[in-house]
Amino acid sequence: MVRLTLDLIAKHSNLKLRKEETISQYLKKITHVNFSDKNIDAIKSLSILNISNNNIDDIRDLEILENLNQLIAVDNQLQHVKKENLFVENG
Repeated sequence: MVRLTLDLIAKHSNLKLRKEETISQYLKKITHVNFSDKNIDAIKSLSILNISNNNIDDIRDLEILENLNQLIAVDNQLQHVKKENLFVENG
């Protein structure tokens, strides 16, 4: 099993971290991450996802996270979230 970490995200993202950037600045710029064929299975067991304090306006395909039952999305721009049996805290 492979753990999903910031280092793994950075290694497989469409951008490279610049010396003068903080991790926070870097993560805000990432638009694509390719995790194909990485043997990641731990994310499927994810039950709580906290994406608070971002500028997210659309989130799709949550059905792949079979065990996700709580989405914390305070201070975002989300309008619609669709997944059965999901509690959404959208503050």
